[in-house]
Amino acid sequence: MRLQTTLPALLLGILLILPLQLNAQTEPERLTFSTESTVSVDGTSNRDDWTVTAEEFDGWVAIQEAEGTSVPAITEARLVVQAQQMTGGRSTVMDRLMQNALKANAHPEIEFSLTEIETEPSEENPDRYLITATGELTLAGVTRIIDVTLEGSQREDGSWQFDGSHALLMSDYEIERPTALFGALVTGDEVVAQLSLHAVQE
Repeated sequence: MRLQTTLPALLLGILLILPLQLNAQTEPERLTFSTESTVSVDGTSNRDDWTVTAEEFDGWVAIQEAEGTSVPAITEARLVVQAQQMTGGRSTVMDRLMQNALKANAHPEIEFSLTEIETEPSEENPDRYLITATGELTLAGVTRIIDVTLEGSQREDGSWQFDGSHALLMSDYEIERPTALFGALVTGDEVVAQLSLHAVQE
């Protein structure tokens, strides 16, 4: 009689504990982007090429170790750049023109939120991963779905490095190209965002 009552209780206990153990093993690790990270935008004009750098931004990425494969599973990611802190280092006038074009007062944040991702090992280097991150980019108050190509690798200290770029047209986000010198200087419509993101434990 004791065996009959103990066995169901034991099985019930295993069924209750097992999901907790599985959840603990598969819970994603959330990493934040360190001060070592950089975000910049390269553009052109009818005079000179130009670059603006994000002086203030933050974000994070959630990484989960996938069973049966060495490829990391990125489950979530978010990057937020403060538009009013985008500077080119040439002059305050040019910085103000860019910030006005970005509608920084009305829309102070430039945000990318991950919705889907594909990750595979690099054929040239198995310790690096080729990543296609699909997500929503909100720029100057306009949201578009974009694909960002990145290369990722894990450092010896457990942190992760992600490097890549994404080309876009300002006109796709209803941004008027900045001009100066009474129209003598006109910027090109296409710009390229350059990303170097170092993700560390919080």
